[in-house]
Amino acid sequence: MRASLADQDDGQLSCLAAAVAQALQRPDTLAIALGANLPSPAGEPADTLLAVRPLLEQMLQGWAQASLLFRWSPLLQTAPVGGPPGQCQYSNGVLLVELPPALAVKAAPSPSAVALDPTGCDATGWDATECNATGPHGLDSAALDLLQGLQRLEAEFGRPPQPERQHWGPRSLDLDLLWWGDLELDLPATSATPALQLPHPLWQQRSFVLEPLATLIAAGCADGHAVSQLSQSPRNAPDGSIGTA
Repeated sequence: MRASLADQDDGQLSCLAAAVAQALQRPDTLAIALGANLPSPAGEPADTLLAVRPLLEQMLQGWAQASLLFRWSPLLQTAPVGGPPGQCQYSNGVLLVELPPALAVKAAPSPSAVALDPTGCDATGWDATECNATGPHGLDSAALDLLQGLQRLEAEFGRPPQPERQHWGPRSLDLDLLWWGDLELDLPATSATPALQLPHPLWQQRSFVLEPLATLIAAGCADGHAVSQLSQSPRNAPDGSIGTA
């Protein structure tokens, strides 16, 4: 019997994280983790994660203003660890979004490697350093717009605003932005915008994120979509929230 990821040591988890990052974390991908362990207006946690899919795809298409390819992992059941006692099990999954070249975010090349236009972007996508501070349409603004879109969807499914949340507490829907290409951000919260750190500092340490991501490596997904199904047997994993709230 294969040990669950939660039973593996840190070295094994690190190896899996490295394999996932190498296979999936590319300049032209964006990843979002989904989790829930409370009922929502859509029903039980697994029902919520299925119900939010078309809304999430619609929001992302509007944000990108471009055609996107969506790859959904299976849903897994995970046991909560940490946070208040007595929490119910979580349903968890991930969405991998394959981006068009214009939305790819590449690590900054050497100055002689590419000629940037006055906005700081080359013809094949954003440069992660030069575009980061470019005015209201720069990468930081685009990433914050995406995060706020995720938070609006959380609210639609009954999650309270940040000041009312219990630290590592149960939630009706949790949507976490894991990475956007090679973009590195560490933006503090302001009166108008939430804090945002990219890549998410904990995604490579969370077995409930790594396990569904790993299924996308094997899936192939010729049509860009992985079939979603709830695991028939619970799997042990850290708590179903990846964030710090």
